Amino acid sequence: MFAASVAETVGCEPELAIAHSLGGTDREVEAGAAERFDVATAVALELAPRGSQPPTAEIPSLVVRAEPSRYVSKTRAAELAALGFEVRSVPGAGHCIWYGHFAEFMDALEGWI
Repeated sequence: MFAASVAETVGCEPELAIAHSLGGTDREVEAGAAERFDVATAVALELAPRGSQPPTAEIPSLVVRAEPSRYVSKTRAAELAALGFEVRSVPGAGHCIWYGHFAEFMDALEGWI
């Protein structure tokens, strides 16, 4: 598992490594992530008029979404996949997939990066 190799490399649990690398407590890391989140982009991915996008993904593009997701519905995920996007879902994850489900998030990236 990719996440296990990250944990072994940094010498602690991956979630703890992220919090420390970002210089804060869990609460501070969550607050910082919330400040950086671009709501408009997330909502645009779901609500963009279907004719306003290219007919296919022009460059390799990965969408990692929570399952269920408030921002990228199953219908929209299927549409994006049909356009050539790689869409991967993390069951049970909340909005901050990487933070609450780090191992599963890293697994979703495996083979991509």
